Amino acid sequence: MLALAADGSLPEFDVAVAASLLADSRAAIVGVTPDGLIETWSRGAQILYGYSAATVLGQPITILDPPDAMTDGASIDAALAGDTVRLETEHIRGDGGLVHVRASVFPVRRDEDTIIGVAYLIQDQSEPEHARQASALRPQPTGSRGARSRAPSEQRDRLELLRASERAESANRAKSEFLARMSHELRSPLNTIIGFGQLLELEELGPRERDHVGLILKAARHLLDDINAVLDVANIEAGQITLSPEPVALADAVRYVFALVAPLARDCDVRLALHTDRLGDNGHVEADRNRLNQVVLNLLSNAIKYNRPGGRVDVSFAVTSTGRVRMSITDTGIGIEHDKLQRLFEPFERLGAERTEVEGTGLGLTLSRGLIEAMGGTIEVSSQPGSGTTFVVELAAGRPRSGHEKSRREDELRKLGSSSGVRSRVLYIEDNVSNLALVERILDRHPGVELIPAMQATIGLELARQHRPDLIVLDLHLPDLSGAETLERLRAKHPEVPVVVLTADAREGQEAHVRRLGAAAYLTKPLDVHRFVDVLAAHLNPRRRN
Repeated sequence: MLALAADGSLPEFDVAVAASLLADSRAAIVGVTPDGLIETWSRGAQILYGYSAATVLGQPITILDPPDAMTDGASIDAALAGDTVRLETEHIRGDGGLVHVRASVFPVRRDEDTIIGVAYLIQDQSEPEHARQASALRPQPTGSRGARSRAPSEQRDRLELLRASERAESANRAKSEFLARMSHELRSPLNTIIGFGQLLELEELGPRERDHVGLILKAARHLLDDINAVLDVANIEAGQITLSPEPVALADAVRYVFALVAPLARDCDVRLALHTDRLGDNGHVEADRNRLNQVVLNLLSNAIKYNRPGGRVDVSFAVTSTGRVRMSITDTGIGIEHDKLQRLFEPFERLGAERTEVEGTGLGLTLSRGLIEAMGGTIEVSSQPGSGTTFVVELAAGRPRSGHEKSRREDELRKLGSSSGVRSRVLYIEDNVSNLALVERILDRHPGVELIPAMQATIGLELARQHRPDLIVLDLHLPDLSGAETLERLRAKHPEVPVVVLTADAREGQEAHVRRLGAAAYLTKPLDVHRFVDVLAAHLNPRRRN
């Protein structure tokens, strides 16, 4: 729908610009096609009625009518005939409440002879007398356009669906905003704890102090795992999980995880066994490698923790008649009662294990099922109380791809700095003092690198212009400009300088977003010191300066 001149005609300027201006208006303006469908919904209309534009566009204008009311057919007929109609009535909000409004209904003209639609200019009239007068003042539909009337039951159903859609959309937005904020707020202090803990590990410490540092890091990483699990489960529920499927050798994935859980198995006196005799020649599955490792790690950790001293965990494979690959993980532990099995995959459900010394949140199996199903597979469980439990995972078979793995990079410590004696310059734009101090301490160990700190985006942009850094590290949550805008400006002004994003915002899809904006790498907090140094080494390319 287009913006109107004083006489209701269309001004002489670009149609798209006019529609954009109207949609941004804080006045309550609704544009309607000749068929009575909403095609423009201004910001003011969204505020007045509580419906987003995405919800109402393409819907009939009658969604604003209370269930037992007649429609606006007569008003639209009159406006399409060239008249301006003024009416006073009740409309229904997105929350189900009524609002008393006064509306002027104008014809929208492309030129003097052509009417292309109708525009409602609506004012909120909330005094009680308007509610009493509404039904008497409301025009009744006449002529052919009276056919827009709907049965009250049909209209109530449509309104209920609309409200439910709006509530669901609002709830998803609120959850996404909450998760983004909590992710950032929880990861930022963990960045300091884990980062400085890793630095302490590199120092000369006595056995007692080293044990203390190890306990700090273990607790912090456990908390980080819990935060990641909550975010992953929420992303799966919202359908926002991103996967990168590829052919993965399933037995190799299990061997990799065996190495990770070996210390836990030793502590619990549990033996691990891998049986590949029935896997066949292929043994590859189509899966996201990292997510598959995450699932196997969850299942094996549980099989060890809930086992008995001297017990065992057997992992075996089979190829089904349909060509899918099946993995079975069987333990000799305490087992699970049959009436409790159906609750096993519910979030935060630990079936009484919260009263034991076994650590956990009850999210591992919820997350594992969500990830396996997102990869097109299934996960099932069977158990015999007192004898053990078996988890069975099935995935589609994958065809291994040819080609060689990329060779590992040279040692990152040797790469930092320049052999010519010219120091590399790293600009770090970050408003958190603890995070700045952490990166400063990391780079103190590498004299070939000079750190230039900036606690505001605008200061960082100016320092980038002055110092011509070899690499820029950028946080996404800054006090003056958004991280995305800062990244776009840096790429526009300094396209030759790689920008590494370092953020506590670990939402699914964020990495793809910043890479589209030009980021060379994406790291999340809490910071893995070795990974950080490796990324810097890969992207630093110091230039000889005069």
